[in-house]
Amino acid sequence: KEEIKPEESKTSSLKSAIANATSVKNAPVKATFRHKMLTIFALLYLTEQAFLPYSHFITKGYNNWTNGLYGYSWDMMVHSWHTQHVKITFIDKSTDEVHYLKPTAWASAKRWSSHADMIVQYAQCIKGKLKEHNYDDVEIRFDIWRSMNGRFNQRQIDPRIDLLSADAKWSTFEDTPWLQPLLTNLSDWRTRMQKIENKLSSKDQNVLVTFVADFPGLFLENYIPPDLNTTIEVLEGQIIVELISLKKNITLNVGENTSVPNGDYHNVYTVSSTPSCYMYVYLNQSDADIVQLWDRFYNLTDRLLNETIVRNRPLHSDKEEADLVRVSYENV
Repeated sequence: KEEIKPEESKTSSLKSAIANATSVKNAPVKATFRHKMLTIFALLYLTEQAFLPYSHFITKGYNNWTNGLYGYSWDMMVHSWHTQHVKITFIDKSTDEVHYLKPTAWASAKRWSSHADMIVQYAQCIKGKLKEHNYDDVEIRFDIWRSMNGRFNQRQIDPRIDLLSADAKWSTFEDTPWLQPLLTNLSDWRTRMQKIENKLSSKDQNVLVTFVADFPGLFLENYIPPDLNTTIEVLEGQIIVELISLKKNITLNVGENTSVPNGDYHNVYTVSSTPSCYMYVYLNQSDADIVQLWDRFYNLTDRLLNETIVRNRPLHSDKEEADLVRVSYENV
């Protein structure tokens, strides 16, 4: 009989163990109920995340100047927003008195001003707070001016709408009628606006420019601080500037401008059949005066320094100065 050596026995046992392990590893595993549920949940979650950016045809109430739910639109980080100002007005119906509220009176952040649903909620919040101050029957109106991606500053909502009335209804699945549309037909103005601003800034670094667009039939109420010299110039359409304190109205067409008094309010009415476009050119007189005083001070000190140097300079003849220079070089 052939004798089996110990080494061959160990080798055959090892091969057998490896074969058994491989067969166990490759054996089909039956999916359990837990596996199925996790798979279904993962598929549903991925489907939801892929669908939400395109759901704006369903969730119309959340659409604004951009479509889609906030936080779920794939292009949400592409847009840049600038809020020019927010004005909140409430009218006491019992006396017809008009009052103004600080926009952050009962909301520390301004995010609410960007979304129609939050605007309605904040209006209801203000209504409840005003009741605590014995204003039981009021109208609340918002006037929100914003700019998107370097466009004109324009209204985001209709300032004539009472946000507590039935006209200010909001629904997730319906368009919001009191939102003002983005004036996309003026988008090509962005390059021209930049050129205008650069041209004015090159002439005077203290000049600030604000570009405004407004809808026909509406008006802008604006206040000019005392230290600003301000002019209004029309870029498109026709406007009427009402100087309240002077009781004077000025009609402006394209290319025309007028100065408005500082430290006072004025109104700008859009009277053309198309949206008006105009710009405010501000000159900060305080900054200009400071720069002028600094220039005078610098020139004066520079002149005094030069006079002092000349006055204290030792007097030598040309030959003596030449000898001094020669001696200084010899001593080096």
